[in-house]
Amino acid sequence: VRQYAPHKDVIFYSAQTRPPELRQLVFNEGVEGVFCVTRQELVDEVMGVFEILVRKVLDLDHSRGIVMGATSDIDEMVRQCLLIMSNRLAAAGGPDLVARALDRIRARQEGAATTIETLNDGATMSEILEEHSVFTAYDRLRVLSHALSMNEFEAYANVRRSLVEYMNDVIPERNRLGHQVLSPDDRAGEVVDDAGNTMDLDELRRLRRRILGVRGDFRALLTALQDG
Repeated sequence: VRQYAPHKDVIFYSAQTRPPELRQLVFNEGVEGVFCVTRQELVDEVMGVFEILVRKVLDLDHSRGIVMGATSDIDEMVRQCLLIMSNRLAAAGGPDLVARALDRIRARQEGAATTIETLNDGATMSEILEEHSVFTAYDRLRVLSHALSMNEFEAYANVRRSLVEYMNDVIPERNRLGHQVLSPDDRAGEVVDDAGNTMDLDELRRLRRRILGVRGDFRALLTALQDG
């Protein structure tokens, strides 16, 4: 079992061997994460392990990690989609997505130059930290949205709605989570940002469901592009 599921909890019960003997066997084999019980104790032990698992998943900090991990998956799939689509367009002598990406970078450079001039005098650390690198994950989403509007990728145009929803509705909430550090008192309750806006566990669960749906669309797009 450990070869296929190295980090899953295992409940090992036996009608013949007492738990202390089972634990010794497990210890001798160097296997981690095994709960040894008798058949009569099985139901109670399963419920106990299950409750601990659910509590971990529903904890605010763990939920935030799931949200951040899922959106990171989407960022990487967007990157791969852009590579495939750009190579396909270039091979067919079609529109150049590289030019579109460079336009985004140049626009950001012009904006960065203006920002630097503004920040030179009287800038606060808070203002400086708000400025990010050129061609961000959001820029990649913008270029992917443009690509999905092209005739060459008309077959995948239905994904564009999910992409726009992701940019407009999910990314701002993801950023609220990613730019906050929870204090010990916050762990079981809610995230509060600098503006006093809050996000509780119910909102996090709704956000996770939306992300899972959008991530499915991105994965379907990537798979379709990879399959040609």
